Amino acid sequence: MKGSGPGGRITLKDVEDFSQAKQEKKPQETRGGNVIELKGLRRLISEKMTKSKQNIPHYAVGEEIKMNELYQLREKLKAEGVTVSYTPFFVKAAVLALKEYPSLNARSTEDGKFEILNYYNIGIAIDTPDGLTVAVVKDADKKSVLQIYGEIEDLAKRAREGKLKLEEVKDSTFTVTNVGGIGGIFSTPIINYPEVAILGVHRIVENQNERTMIITLSADHRLIDGAMAARFIVRVKRYLEAPVTLLV
Repeated sequence: MKGSGPGGRITLKDVEDFSQAKQEKKPQETRGGNVIELKGLRRLISEKMTKSKQNIPHYAVGEEIKMNELYQLREKLKAEGVTVSYTPFFVKAAVLALKEYPSLNARSTEDGKFEILNYYNIGIAIDTPDGLTVAVVKDADKKSVLQIYGEIEDLAKRAREGKLKLEEVKDSTFTVTNVGGIGGIFSTPIINYPEVAILGVHRIVENQNERTMIITLSADHRLIDGAMAARFIVRVKRYLEAPVTLLV
């Protein structure tokens, strides 16, 4: 298959179009309405999420984060002409915690084994018109918060335009999904197979000048016990509540 990218490179859209062409069928009508057949990206999402739930014994832990310090840091940066979202701070906090708890930076194999990885490629769940896409910030441990922010903005823009390259959605070791911009104060995300954990971040709630947020961690119980998951998420909490440390 020849790709539509530069030099014939295969892009994510090429893969989606190929999958859709293979599955293209006329919509079926029933007495009660239309039968929807999943195609393209939506079909790929369905297959991956089904495999995750069938193969991984999920469980979740949560923590409440005091967000005032991070909010004030962003406001200070904004006053200095530096715009940055919350997401790169979540990524940076996750990477630092993963270095302390490396078992969460892993992938499962088809034969039931696990590979603990020594590099940190963080998947970022992106909402697009065609469905959820996970784009990957490669070697996130080697990048600053501002570099991560710039990369996420670029990936998100091209994801919504259907212009991501295939290598930009591969090889993630851990995923962060931020649903807070849309709504919802709590969720238990499905693990991005074959990873072993995913961090969910949610809407900031304001109450009498106190800003808080719930974060959740879904983990694979075959490798990650509850105690380890709890220690990991508490570590993420500490980093987010002292966000200046994430800029070092």
